[in-house]
Amino acid sequence: MPRYMDSACYPVIFANGEETAAILDAHRFDLVFYTGSSRIGSLIYQAAAKHLTPVVLELGGKNPVWLDDTADLQIAAKRIMWGKCTNTGTTGSI
Repeated sequence: MPRYMDSACYPVIFANGEETAAILDAHRFDLVFYTGSSRIGSLIYQAAAKHLTPVVLELGGKNPVWLDDTADLQIAAKRIMWGKCTNTGTTGSI
């Protein structure tokens, strides 16, 4: 993500559930975007709720999407829907 977005404005944090809860307790954020398991997502949602922080949860799938103002929305919409509808949005390795 640092290649496409300013890391000072949009920090990306890799942490386990306990570390994430501690970070959310210690710092305020404008928005939390989480992709991963529903168990950890629930912990993140609860911790963020203490500060009324909005949360986007993308749980269990592999379909997070970020579009900027240079995207061709027609093409992006078709490609996103293809990814969402292929195997009901769940694709894995064999």
